[in-house]
Amino acid sequence: MSMSIKSLLSSLTSPNGRFFALTGFLIIVFLMGGGSRPDIQSLVILRPLAFGFIAYALIVATREELKPLKIPLILLGLLGLLMFVQLLPMPQAFWEQLPSRKPIAEIAELAGMGELWRPISMVPSRTLNSLFSLSVPLAALLLCAIQAPQHGRRIVGVLILLGSFSALLGALQLAGSGQSALYLYRVTNADTPVGLLANRNHQAVLLASSVLMAAWYFVSFRQMPNRNLEWARIAAALSPLLFLPLIVLTGSRLGIIVGATAVFAAGLMVFYRGYVTPDSQKGSAVEKFIAAHRTKITIVAIVALVALLVLLFSDSLAIRRLVSAKFFEDLRADVFPVLLSMAKEHLVFGTGFGSFENVYRAYETKDLLQPNYLNNAHNDWLQYVIEAGLGGILIALGFLVWLVIAVWRGYSSGSVRKTSQTDMCLAIIAIIAMASIVDYPLRVPTIMVLMAFCVVRLARSSADQKQ
Repeated sequence: MSMSIKSLLSSLTSPNGRFFALTGFLIIVFLMGGGSRPDIQSLVILRPLAFGFIAYALIVATREELKPLKIPLILLGLLGLLMFVQLLPMPQAFWEQLPSRKPIAEIAELAGMGELWRPISMVPSRTLNSLFSLSVPLAALLLCAIQAPQHGRRIVGVLILLGSFSALLGALQLAGSGQSALYLYRVTNADTPVGLLANRNHQAVLLASSVLMAAWYFVSFRQMPNRNLEWARIAAALSPLLFLPLIVLTGSRLGIIVGATAVFAAGLMVFYRGYVTPDSQKGSAVEKFIAAHRTKITIVAIVALVALLVLLFSDSLAIRRLVSAKFFEDLRADVFPVLLSMAKEHLVFGTGFGSFENVYRAYETKDLLQPNYLNNAHNDWLQYVIEAGLGGILIALGFLVWLVIAVWRGYSSGSVRKTSQTDMCLAIIAIIAMASIVDYPLRVPTIMVLMAFCVVRLARSSADQKQ
């Protein structure tokens, strides 16, 4: 009996056991974490499971495995600490001096509620929800950190497969109706191929990231021509034929932009990293030609692919919305001055993470009133400032500094595999950052996991370069 328990524990802590734990967690997140709303029922299952995976990772992890992630883990911890501080009650005499609190204090006085201790957060329940939401990226960081080096490519393969499943599900959704059971979330973009997610913009970010991961997958196997991996290279090369049309068919204008960015970055990665021949005498005639003319080939290939997509899907919703004269006349543009005013007023203390939806109603003018409510600012950069205040800004700046240093070290390695990996991670992070200008992808657990994966890969490349 004791031998079987020891064998089980050995299997759970082995490199394969760790990989299967991460794979299981990724599948769970992709199936249950495709939306940003706090009332999604699957979060009741996802977050406790995330805490379980955190405990597992901390038990099996070694100090050396976690060392490269010291700065990201500290920054994530500081973000959680800031949320906790926003939940701490304070005397009313101090609280009512904060921006926008005076009218609330006057209403409470008229209602005869007496003096109450209140937290900085204007919607404490939403801030508490935000605090618990950090369990998913923390679990992803720790699980990725404990993986053996030889499993790095396999993790990317799992993410590509999950992205492919989301794309295929989106194709099935497109073939059915907006009321189909294939849509996993009650509040969603019906009649569009959102796949495993609730929002077409977030599906576009996932598929664009999958294009970049497929490009790295191809480049990674390209550096090992002696192994019998042609099937994997072919699958990686063909996968964008699934991802790119679905990006266009989502109807997301953002999808067109991030998709084009992904195609450009993937093209550079494939032809600049994938066809590097150390010896000019090595390689076939085709490979030598590609290596010698990769700049021209990259430009021609990208232009041809974009032109083909535009030609095939010129009547799609996304293209029509993109070229519409009302591109800059939607609610996002109208509400921007209000967001700036809110950010300026709450720059120091913030309104509390997750509180935007409720706080915005106090700033909403009659010209902005409409049947649909604004659940998020659709500009996550400004919403982060509004909710987090100065403390959050300092944490974000700290991450930016770490990111610049990690990317610089990754490019200084001299290894084609590491530089191409840095290309992939930087491009995915750039796409998420671009999408955050008009949306809120990092509030979705699935995109949180993608971000965490990129952070771990950059951290490892940076740590290897220091040694």
